[in-house]
Amino acid sequence: FATLAKAYAAAADTGDEIVVKPGTYVMSASLTVAKAVTIRSSTGIAEDVKIDGNKARRPIVLNHTEAKLLNVCVQNGYIGSPSYEPGATVKIDTAGGVLEGCIIRGGNHNAYTTRGNGGGGGVGCLSDAGRIVNCVITNNSINVNDYTQGGGLYMTKGKAINCFIGYNTGKQGGNKGVTRGGGASLQGSATLVNCTIA
Repeated sequence: FATLAKAYAAAADTGDEIVVKPGTYVMSASLTVAKAVTIRSSTGIAEDVKIDGNKARRPIVLNHTEAKLLNVCVQNGYIGSPSYEPGATVKIDTAGGVLEGCIIRGGNHNAYTTRGNGGGGGVGCLSDAGRIVNCVITNNSINVNDYTQGGGLYMTKGKAINCFIGYNTGKQGGNKGVTRGGGASLQGSATLVNCTIA
């Protein structure tokens, strides 16, 4: 298939794998994985497969309990609107999904947020069925005029396990001017397990 979107469209609703060869895949639109489909690097090395938002859009949304993104690098995501959106680079939506062995970097969240609503220049997770495992979330940022929540990671539910969350930034430009975690911001039942924040 020429694009990830075409490969996903052809995948069955349950159990299919999309095995991605090394390269950089610049996304012309956000890909929502709402089926029990696994997308993974053919080499098992995250740096070999780069899914790129081109600093214009969020590349990936996971929205199924069995949706999995494994051993890839997702980079250069962006959100400028709408308000309250989580995850400029990867969003795990309310139905859940698994992000494992991935690098998430270079994302910028620039949409309006309020307390407990929106954030995460790298990853945003909104589901108890969301899992972020053995990932590196780095060099992401959030720059907003209200509640700055999670330069790297923003979670209201779910778990992040054995992750490195480092060198992310949060910057507010006025208004209420509340910064709640340049690295990570957790709300509700969200949990970090054996993670490093630097």
